Amino acid sequence: MSLLEFENVKKVYVMKPVIENFNLTVERGEVVRLEGPNGSGKTTIIKMACGLERPTSGKVLLEGIPPWKPKAKSKIGAVLHVNVTYPDLTVKENLEFFSKLYKADFEFAKELAERVGLWDRREQRASELSFGWRKRLELVRALLHKPSLVVLDEPFVGLDKRGREDVLKLLREALSWNSSIIYTSPTGATEFSITENEKVVTLKPVEVYER
Repeated sequence: MSLLEFENVKKVYVMKPVIENFNLTVERGEVVRLEGPNGSGKTTIIKMACGLERPTSGKVLLEGIPPWKPKAKSKIGAVLHVNVTYPDLTVKENLEFFSKLYKADFEFAKELAERVGLWDRREQRASELSFGWRKRLELVRALLHKPSLVVLDEPFVGLDKRGREDVLKLLREALSWNSSIIYTSPTGATEFSITENEKVVTLKPVEVYER
């Protein structure tokens, strides 16, 4: 059984199809990059992969379970464009909270934070962090429970060179424990790839013809 499966998936918003007949399998330990212009459905696919959206028709399964089911949620670590960490909590407090939420080892979360220099900012509130440091916090939050599936929406956009290197460091750590990664990227942005042999899926906007 593949880790993540999309089978004949269609998604419609207010009578407008965004995705049609989409099929994809993601194996354990595999990296999949979704490319395509705005409106091609990249973010919608990402949201369905982590259970934030449901298909209009077709199937989305994570280890045989729809990803919006509670049993599947603990298998997913996601970083989208909306921050999940609490702005009024410090870095340390956020990591303590999410470690307890996922019943994960706080020392492991601390170790991840140390690897990218985030632990040096442990007494700063999340709202006081720059964009790049908040991105690191979100990624550590998503990885601290060693999820089976890591879901990312344009993880390198807006980061400087050091920020991109730190994100790559954490993602390659996730691959070392056999997590799978599915992420979106601007078309042709190969300099931001995670691995050399990742699967690339190129998407196009669904064509709608007037009758």
